[in-house]
Amino acid sequence: MFRTTYKLFDILHHSSHVALIKNPSFFGHGARLISVNRVTCSSHQQPKPKSNVISDYGEEERIIKYLTDPNVGQIQEKVNLEWKVIEKPDNLKSIGYYLKLSKFRLTSLVVLTTLAGYTMGCSQFDPIIASASLIGTGLTSAAAASLNQFLEIPFDSQMMRTRNRPLVLGQLSSGRAFSFSLISGTAGLATLAFFINPLTAALGAFNLVLYSFVYTPMKRANIANTWVGSIVGAIPPIMGYTAATNMIDIPSIFLGLILYSWQFPHFNALSWNIRHDYARAGYRMMSVTNEDLCVRTALRHACLLTAYSCLMSTSYVSLTNYAFVLGSLPLNIYLIYLSWKFYQTPNATSSRKLFRYSLIHLPALIILMLIFKSDRKDESIMRDGLVKTKT
Repeated sequence: MFRTTYKLFDILHHSSHVALIKNPSFFGHGARLISVNRVTCSSHQQPKPKSNVISDYGEEERIIKYLTDPNVGQIQEKVNLEWKVIEKPDNLKSIGYYLKLSKFRLTSLVVLTTLAGYTMGCSQFDPIIASASLIGTGLTSAAAASLNQFLEIPFDSQMMRTRNRPLVLGQLSSGRAFSFSLISGTAGLATLAFFINPLTAALGAFNLVLYSFVYTPMKRANIANTWVGSIVGAIPPIMGYTAATNMIDIPSIFLGLILYSWQFPHFNALSWNIRHDYARAGYRMMSVTNEDLCVRTALRHACLLTAYSCLMSTSYVSLTNYAFVLGSLPLNIYLIYLSWKFYQTPNATSSRKLFRYSLIHLPALIILMLIFKSDRKDESIMRDGLVKTKT
C-alpha cells in the first residue's frame, strides 16, 4: 500500500480512464463551477471496481473512483478528490481573465508589428486608418489566442508554463471563451473589411484559421509546426503594410521575412528550457524531437535575419536608407553571436540569454526601421491600390 499526493493534471495524464464528473453547463459560470482543491491517490488490490459516490454541490465532497488496469485486471487505484466552489469573479477580475485568455502580451506584440508595417508602408500617416488597422488586427489576434486555449485545455493542464491559464483553473467557462473568440474574431475582421480594405481582412482571416486550425493541432502531430507558427507571426506586419497600400509587394514580403526569421532564435531558445514540459503534453517541438535541429535552425535564421536587414535598403526593397543597415548590424551580429553560443553549448544559460536578448532585439530593430525609413512620398500610394505619381 502506498499513498501520495498528485496534482490533477498528473492524474489525467497518466490515466485514460478518468471521466469528467459533474461537468458544469457548457455556458455556465459562477457558483456552480467547481475546481479541484486536492487530489490523493492510493493503489491496492480489489476484486472489482465500485461505483462513484458523488455528494451535492456547495459542500466539500469526495469522489471515489476505482481505475482498473486493462492489462492486469486486478490493480486498482482509489482517487480521492476534494472539490471547492468557485465564486463568480467581480468585473475587474473578469477583465484580467479575458486579458489572459487573449494572450495580452503576445497580442500586444502583434499590434506593435502591425503598426510598424503600416508606418513603413504609408506615404502619409493617417491616425484613423492606423487605429482601425490596430484594433482589427488586435481583436483578430485575441480571437485566435482564446480559440487556441479553448482547444488546448487538456494539454495546458499538463504544462507548468500553461497550467495557470484561466480555462485550466476554471476562472472562465469553455462556453464564455468560445463566445469571446467568436465575438472578437467577427468584430476584428469586420473592422478590417469595412474600415481598411478586403485584402487586409482576408489576411486576418487566413491567419486566424492558420493559427487555430492548422498550427494548434499540428503541434502534437508534426515537427513542422514551428515553421507554420512562424508564418502566423510574419503576417501581421504585412497586414499593416496592406492597410496602407492595399497591395502585397516585395517590400511587404521583406517585412514578413524579418518577423519570420526572428521567431526561430526567439522561440527555439524559449522552448529549450521547457522541452520537458512540451514532452509531457505530447507536443512535437524541435527542442523535444531533434535538439540538434533546434539549435541549428536558430543560428541559421539569425544569419538570414541579418541578410534581410541588409537588403532593406536596396533598390529592390527600398524600405529604409543605408543608415539602417549600419545601425542594425551591431544588433544582428550580437544575435548571431548568442545563437552561435546556443549552437555550440545548448544549455539553460545560453538559451536564456538568447531568448532575453530576442525580446530587446525586435523592438530595437523596428525603431531603427522607423527612424531610417526611406522617403515614400514620391510614390503616393493610395489605400485603394492605385498609384498616383506627382506632377
